[in-house]
Amino acid sequence: MNYRRKFLILPALVCALVGYGQSLGARNQQPAPGSKPPAKVDLNSANESELLRLPDITFPLVRKIMANRPYENTHELVSKGIITEATYNRIRDLITVKEPPPRRVALQNP
Repeated sequence: MNYRRKFLILPALVCALVGYGQSLGARNQQPAPGSKPPAKVDLNSANESELLRLPDITFPLVRKIMANRPYENTHELVSKGIITEATYNRIRDLITVKEPPPRRVALQNP
């Protein structure tokens, strides 16, 4: 009886692992041709969760990106020392810089 139980559990375990591996592979595939490419992330207006979706961007980098706003161009991430050139090359097609928001000027009483 114990032998039969092991004999039935092993194929179930193998099937579960194969299914899990296939789901991981499907997640890492390139988008299908003709599908709409993902929207680019605007460095001047993106929130934390949008920036964290970028490859190799961690929470400390997100804080640096947000602290150094506004950006005139995407390569400022490298020139300001926030990310390396290699990281920039991996994300450059996923980011954009739209017109920076107007700066607010505090009015002082005369």
